Amino acid sequence: MNFLYYLRKKWKLTSVIILLNILEQFCVVFWGFSTAKLITNISGKNINEFRFWLILMIADITIWIFEIYLKKIYYQKWVQETNIEIRKDITKKLLNTDYKEYVKKDTGAYISWLTNDISMINDYGFDVLNYVIGQVISIIFSVIATVYFNFSILFTMIILAIFVINAPKLFKKKVQSEMEKVSIENENLTNDLTDIFNGYEDLKFLNLEDYMINRVERSSRKLARQRYIYADISGKMSSVVNGTSLVSQVILFSQTAYLFFYGLLPIGAISGIQYFSALIFSGLTGLSANLLEMKAVNPIFKKFDNIIESKSIELLKINSSLNNSIDFKNINFRYGNNTKILNNFSYNFEKGKKYVIIGDSGKGKTTLLNILIGKLENYDGDIMWDNKNIKEINKDSIRNKIIYLNQNPHIFNASIKENILLSENISIDRLNKVIKDVGLEPWIKTLPDGINTIIKMNGKNISGGQKQRIVIARGLLRNKDIILLDESTSSLHNEAAVEIEKMIFSNNDLTVIMVTHLLREEIKNMIDDIIKM
Repeated sequence: MNFLYYLRKKWKLTSVIILLNILEQFCVVFWGFSTAKLITNISGKNINEFRFWLILMIADITIWIFEIYLKKIYYQKWVQETNIEIRKDITKKLLNTDYKEYVKKDTGAYISWLTNDISMINDYGFDVLNYVIGQVISIIFSVIATVYFNFSILFTMIILAIFVINAPKLFKKKVQSEMEKVSIENENLTNDLTDIFNGYEDLKFLNLEDYMINRVERSSRKLARQRYIYADISGKMSSVVNGTSLVSQVILFSQTAYLFFYGLLPIGAISGIQYFSALIFSGLTGLSANLLEMKAVNPIFKKFDNIIESKSIELLKINSSLNNSIDFKNINFRYGNNTKILNNFSYNFEKGKKYVIIGDSGKGKTTLLNILIGKLENYDGDIMWDNKNIKEINKDSIRNKIIYLNQNPHIFNASIKENILLSENISIDRLNKVIKDVGLEPWIKTLPDGINTIIKMNGKNISGGQKQRIVIARGLLRNKDIILLDESTSSLHNEAAVEIEKMIFSNNDLTVIMVTHLLREEIKNMIDDIIKM
């Protein structure tokens, strides 16, 4: 991933922006050229030539106004379309990472990539590139216009341009380094704010609002401090570069005045060349600084490139349901250098049967489920899926057969329908059947908007039981026939918990493995085996 890649990918919009910049800078330079001609003709009292150039100036202004309007529209389209592509590519890379790599960073870091880092790419990538394109074209047109009046000025411009272009290079490494630090602090701030606001309820009901305010201030000041440092080095660079530019303009203006004194230039050329020199040196000033600023987006794209994607290895794919059993053989697992969580665990889970795993905290109940769904991989032993080792089976194809339901499943800020379908093309009849099977139908019928009712982020306007049913519906709709329950009903009141557990355990097509601390009497007679760990 790099900035140039996306410019090429959106080459049509990039080309439109370049063409509009060419038109804009032509209008800008022609304004100065026509002004010089008008002054010369006013001085010479040539009224016909004056009228001719005045008409051309009015035409130039009209085209310029129309170009400004078009550029505003197409610039936003260029930026927003490319932003969408970058976000899509980052998301794809994250989806292609192993779970253990993904969880090394907090969710806030990834949100920062898709928001703060994209904003920085817009500010120091697209905005600056737009300036650079305009500056290059402006310099070319201005040089041509200046040479039209007197060729000798070109040599002075070249010598002065060398100084202007090289001035920002004194600050190159420092600017890139400080910009990278700003990106890191943006990421840290997002992480901190996510952490703080996740604890809103705890702090609110402990009357510790000051702690929240202080944390927000402390985290914000870290970013502010880094932005001050960047502003300092950026300000020094701007001062040096602009100072060099202004001195160059004075030198060029002095040369133009001497050429006029010796009769080598018309009076209007003084105004024109002063105008063009301002465009040239301000363009060179901006160009040299902007090219340096554009390189500040490189560390951001490098960070995206460092996302470790899973290696593409040809593995077996499961195309049919479980036929016989899932057989755990001598499974050993430990977290880091800690004591073993699983020690030679062996058990054969048969198709269609219902199992409950109980035991004290820290005995490996949840770990067992996480190994089965592929969250944890560094275990010893073998897990056989119908006599096939799951290490040799594509993880996606395993997940296609399993519903994993934890204590707090995620519900999206979308309609009930979208939360179940997740944009897949599934017939409405099949959807309605699943809704009925999981017991959502009576509730949905009471809602004014029915299945199109919008659920708030993470299901804040629905009950825990409704959350669980929606997630179960997602899985059943996709023909998943193994359900793993990880303390999934522990936060529900007893009546709702029993209702959901009975619905799951009474389904003869499902193989159920439930981890719980609370085995309810109402479902004991529905269980094939209880495994104590």
